[in-house]
Amino acid sequence: MITTTFLVEIDSNIPMVLLGDDHKIRQILVNLVGNAIKFTNNGEINIAAALIPDEKKLDFIRISFTVRDTGIGIPTDKINGLFHSFNHMHPQGYEEMNRGTGLGLSIYKRFTELMDGRIWLAGTSEKGSTFTFEIKLPALSQE
Repeated sequence: MITTTFLVEIDSNIPMVLLGDDHKIRQILVNLVGNAIKFTNNGEINIAAALIPDEKKLDFIRISFTVRDTGIGIPTDKINGLFHSFNHMHPQGYEEMNRGTGLGLSIYKRFTELMDGRIWLAGTSEKGSTFTFEIKLPALSQE
């Protein structure tokens, strides 16, 4: 039996209304969560959104999104190539499991860069993976 627990945490400091490219943000999250589901037969998947404090910048805010799973993990020797275009490596680093989703990570890297952000991975083989991306969004007046 497959038993996977989901935990979603949203920082209460994130404004209720944001101005940004919701389509791109949704695509990134759906892809990362989909991969976590695919490679976590038993365990946990945690999804978190947090405001990154920066009191010096009043014209924009930064938000980080993290998708962490306790699935099969990614071999450390495969991590560096995950975000490169034309990489036929599966997002979890296993060539024999390639289902055509490896190109997505290079696209999502570009999406985050277009939002003045970045995406990265911390993971170890057989201990799960943690993908995080940060984006910059215009700050809306709270008046």
